[in-house]
Amino acid sequence: MSMSIENADVTMEKLPDTTGAHGDAQASEPKPKESSTLNPAMKLSGWRLVVTLPCIFTGMFLASMDSSIVSTALVTIGNEFDNFIQTIWVVLGYLISYMTFAMLWPRISDLVGRKWSFIAATVCLLVFSLGCGLSRNLSQLIAFRVLQGLGGSGLYSLGNMVLPEVTPNSWYSFMIAMQGIMFTLAGVLGPLLGGIVSTETTWRWIFYLNLPPCAVIAVVMAFSWSENKPAKCFKERLSDALDYDFVGITLFTAASCCLVLGIQLGGSSYAPWISPDVLGLLVGSVVCGALLIIWNQRLNAASGKSTSVQPLFPSSLLRIRLVSAAFILCFLGGFNMFVAIVNIPQRFQTVHHDTALIAGVRLTPFLVSSALGSVASGMVCARRNWTFGILLTSSSLLFVGSCLLMSSSEGNSSAISPAIYVYQVLYGLGTGGILSGTAYVSGLNSSYRDYGKLGLHRIRESERNIVCQLLTTLRLSRKIGLQSGILSQARIFGGCLGLVLSTVVLNETFRTGLGSVMSVDQVDRLRQSLDYSRFLSPEQQAAVSAAFVTAFAWQFRMAACAAGLGMLAACTCWTRHPVSLQKRLEIGEMIAKGQMSVEEGDAAVRNDSRQRAKAIKGASV
Repeated sequence: MSMSIENADVTMEKLPDTTGAHGDAQASEPKPKESSTLNPAMKLSGWRLVVTLPCIFTGMFLASMDSSIVSTALVTIGNEFDNFIQTIWVVLGYLISYMTFAMLWPRISDLVGRKWSFIAATVCLLVFSLGCGLSRNLSQLIAFRVLQGLGGSGLYSLGNMVLPEVTPNSWYSFMIAMQGIMFTLAGVLGPLLGGIVSTETTWRWIFYLNLPPCAVIAVVMAFSWSENKPAKCFKERLSDALDYDFVGITLFTAASCCLVLGIQLGGSSYAPWISPDVLGLLVGSVVCGALLIIWNQRLNAASGKSTSVQPLFPSSLLRIRLVSAAFILCFLGGFNMFVAIVNIPQRFQTVHHDTALIAGVRLTPFLVSSALGSVASGMVCARRNWTFGILLTSSSLLFVGSCLLMSSSEGNSSAISPAIYVYQVLYGLGTGGILSGTAYVSGLNSSYRDYGKLGLHRIRESERNIVCQLLTTLRLSRKIGLQSGILSQARIFGGCLGLVLSTVVLNETFRTGLGSVMSVDQVDRLRQSLDYSRFLSPEQQAAVSAAFVTAFAWQFRMAACAAGLGMLAACTCWTRHPVSLQKRLEIGEMIAKGQMSVEEGDAAVRNDSRQRAKAIKGASV
């Protein structure tokens, strides 16, 4: 989440207006403050740039890959620790930690600097990856995965924030292209690499693989990355860093964790839904959620008046219909993405008895199509502002793919139909299109006030293609960066709910589907380790496979419901004649030059849409 501009967004009440309807621009154009004030990092060049950029990209790659690399190794890990059902927390622990601390690292970097914050995040990932690899039981592994998420969230959020700060203007197109390639590779290689490692060696090497690159990154960054000296003293920087909605993020984290824990515990065999522990967690989630809403409303009302603290969820963003729809779509897209990443490989391993490597290979159609859907969505949105069509088409593809994957579980459970790979492609195209399209929707429909002064000047400085200019501007804005943070939180929170509900479905299927052919003790042994199925009779083994097939069908019924809700949310993104990207940049440049106020710029965008609508209507007549 990009929060590199502290003063620019606070002091930006109104950029210079013109004296008349077509008045002359002011003689002296507004200049951004010194980079040492607004931007703790500095532009790099020469060997420093060539050495630093690969380190940042590698750190972001590792952070992204660690969220999915264990998906194909969960069965192996569960068999070793005799606790298959609880292995889902190996993924959930990382995601929850990642979601929580991604919003705190930018504040830490405002206090101690980007360089040392990035190095600290790298060291965290290194140390706790080593802890994961050395874990002696599942509880230790989950604990270290939570701490590993602390480092991963720092590498991702700081890398996303620092890249526009240190990269020269002429390198912006390269920077954005490399980020797209990096995320694509992380999504594709994560499950594949996890399957290869856990099959050929031991799953522990999944975590040991982080050690060499993290060590190199920490050492190289310490010598190659130079920063401006901060313009403010430590006391002032501490005051700025504390100017953050810590109460909001605490309540959000508490509500999220209580909900996930309550659902997971209630769906397990250890506590019924009406037990005090489960009810306490669920009630606690509701209470924390209600307190978050009340706190957020009060903070929105007082923001800029009696307090300088920015609320976690600004009402200025939530009131924008398209931005709110983007948050909902990103939540649902994350739900569907993690349901597929974890459950599809598990089906191949449990029902068809594939190795982790083969299961990862069979997941490739989803991974590759998801990356292609993301790239294609970005390319279409880059040429035309067709975000509504992209989101509706992607949601429809996701719905169709979910229904087809659900139906693929019917019939003979031992056979793998080639059609399942086609279904994965449809599912992946929809997932990638949604997650990419929502980023464009949230940025293209914000007020120019949210861009910040430095962001508006960046429009003028960039001489690259339209999308490059726009994305750079968005990253340098505090509130637009906050949008990116909310989108990331929504995606991860949706993924957490998808995973925990999938586990509940599997537990319930075991309880109802195996009770007639297996004893309670046998079902519990099977929950602990799937290797126990080798000691069952052929009839019982067939029942176990059938139970997994049934669970898979119900899991993708949930995914289909989420995709259906996504289609409804996408329909709310409809705009008759959305303003073009080129027009937004032209208006932004006029605001930066002082030829137009922010309010006039926002009105011009709306008027441009109306004027083009009238012109189209007149031409049709």
